[in-house]
Amino acid sequence: EQFRTHIAFIGADGIDLNGNTFTNDLRIANLSRRMAKNADRVIVVSDSSKFGRQSMCKVLSSDEYDLIITDSDVDKTIRKRLKVHKNKIEIA
Repeated sequence: EQFRTHIAFIGADGIDLNGNTFTNDLRIANLSRRMAKNADRVIVVSDSSKFGRQSMCKVLSSDEYDLIITDSDVDKTIRKRLKVHKNKIEIA
């Protein structure tokens, strides 16, 4: 809570079809939540292999971040499903 940032970049071990993000490490989950809480803008960064997956710890709900940055191999069906939940996806 002592720190603020303009943008928090958060990684994800999984992103389910509702846009929720996940990790396998409880410590990372807690740190990522704190970073997101203290940032003006939250960007999730994850490669396409993580989409449609869940893992042990839910980190962020789809309304707790502003953008997902990923590679071009994300399935079009998954992209459409995430847009239904108002998640913005940028292909890098």
